[in-house]
Amino acid sequence: RQYHGRPIEIKGEVRPLKYSDMAILLRAAKSRGETYYQILSSQGIPVYLERSEGYFDKPEIQVLLNLLRITDNPRQDVALLSVMHFPSFGFGSDELARIRIGGGAGPYYDALKAFASDADGRPEEAALREKAAAFLERLALWRKKAAALPLSDLVWELMHESGIAAFAQALPGGQQAMANLRAMAERAESYESETAGGIGGFVSYIELIATGRQRKVDTGQVKLLTESDDVVRIMTIHKSKGLEFPLVILAGLGVKLGGKADTLPLKRHRDLGVSMKLSDAGRGLKAVPESFKIIDDKLRSEAFAEDIRTLYVAMTRARDILLMSAAVKKAKTKLKDVPVFCSRSTIGNYLDMLMMAMPKSMVQLVTYEEALSGETGRDSGADIRLGIEHGFEIDETQLPLSLEELRERLSFSFAPPAESLQKRKYTVSEIAERKSSPQAVYAPERQAEADEESEYKKPLPKDPALLSGAQKGTAYHTVMEHIPFTPKGKDEESIAKFIEGLRERHILTDAEAAAVDPRRIAAFFRSGTGRRAMASEELHKEAPFVMRTQLDGRQVLVQGVIDCYFREGDSFVLVDYKSNYVDRSDPESSAKKLREKYLPQLELYKEALEGICGTKVSESYLYLFGLDDSIKL
Repeated sequence: RQYHGRPIEIKGEVRPLKYSDMAILLRAAKSRGETYYQILSSQGIPVYLERSEGYFDKPEIQVLLNLLRITDNPRQDVALLSVMHFPSFGFGSDELARIRIGGGAGPYYDALKAFASDADGRPEEAALREKAAAFLERLALWRKKAAALPLSDLVWELMHESGIAAFAQALPGGQQAMANLRAMAERAESYESETAGGIGGFVSYIELIATGRQRKVDTGQVKLLTESDDVVRIMTIHKSKGLEFPLVILAGLGVKLGGKADTLPLKRHRDLGVSMKLSDAGRGLKAVPESFKIIDDKLRSEAFAEDIRTLYVAMTRARDILLMSAAVKKAKTKLKDVPVFCSRSTIGNYLDMLMMAMPKSMVQLVTYEEALSGETGRDSGADIRLGIEHGFEIDETQLPLSLEELRERLSFSFAPPAESLQKRKYTVSEIAERKSSPQAVYAPERQAEADEESEYKKPLPKDPALLSGAQKGTAYHTVMEHIPFTPKGKDEESIAKFIEGLRERHILTDAEAAAVDPRRIAAFFRSGTGRRAMASEELHKEAPFVMRTQLDGRQVLVQGVIDCYFREGDSFVLVDYKSNYVDRSDPESSAKKLREKYLPQLELYKEALEGICGTKVSESYLYLFGLDDSIKL
């Protein structure tokens, strides 16, 4: 912050110092780089850290995976407890313990169900029982959706409905956390396009990646910020080779060089060869050959030379300003007792190398207390004492934005454009209704009710008289879908046995089987349309399709199912079954009304069939089971 915006001359031009002019260099950025990233992000300083791993360790990813696990199988105690303890569900440790005590032994999921349904439980636990029941209800709904939704859609829905997305956005670096979650949905979509493993398979696949057993898969976090953005870069010294920055902070100079001691009993060198420590287990003797010591000394000498080269590379990355920092114990003593000369054996870190050459006037000592307070030389309790003395209230002038702008933001409401509320996918019957009644207006709330009704169908009544007209029509269509279009067995008795077979195989319910009149099915096969269908060279039944068409001047998708079409020569004949009530006292008037009602629907079927198959539809028929005859359209 102190250096940002300062005038600096770059390539003959004076301009303010930007964040992209700054870099933090570390010898190893695997763990320390993440700490620097978190601190800078929390202070509102844009920062870029290229991570090669750590994606699956992020809290938002861990809890999303656990939610997927219990959606697939809730009898996983660790995953279930992790999700319940998540802030958006809000089960505290004491509440989780009370549920276990009140619900009994066994899997925690069973204990949770027992606790939530215990009507005779203690009155003081009533609120917790309601909370547990609400959680179980949400989990049951997600498990239902898991059976119907594509995997990527399910991941996206779980992410938002569970509150994980809101939690991620509230974290320091929330944009990065949200990018990680979006990447998980993209991974799910990619996985589903290649396999059919479902939720369990996807979670297993992610576990393989996270443990490194699935090779050649990137496990780094999403690169939300690129190197072209105005951000402070955190990188290793090795990756900074060939780059220059106006300002470089060379950090971590107090870290011990050489890493972990090499205790292997074997040493090898490209020029000196190989040497091993000798041991005699029987006599309990060990020996270190001189060759081993020579190779070890040579390797240490080369590593020391490499450390010097690395330090040189790091220090020469700064073009104008170089700041170096080291965290060490007994810093004041280290400042006083700087040796005139240091040998390789006494140098433990980069600071030992630099202290010999640095004038004391250029070294600034920051104590632990001063570092905590955020200002060098300032007592960490100064702010608290100041607040006690003058009060902790913040006046309007100290806010980062005016009260008017704050009110405007808080009162903002989004009114979506009317076209965004329009559906983009319709059924054939909806399109036909819109075309026959242009004044009909799409109402989102009515559509939501219709979608809900279709998604969660009520169980069919056992009495066929209680079936709705649509349910009876579905029963007739089911029989026509399964019955073979051959002359054999098309008498009423054979058809009745066929319907009974469908009932025994649970393709039809008892009520549906009772609602289908075998005489009407037999009448279809005796009709001219039925005989032509049986004699055709190519027959298709219940053919689903999706096509693009124009509606009210915009492109929409139409989804439907063609009941039957068959080939005659070079063209198709289209047949649509209807089980509507027909007034037999005035069949002509009934047939005319049904013709006008369903003509737009069959025109769409014709358009779809010709567009998809590339074959002309020469004739279209509406077969009326209530009339035992067909109408040519």
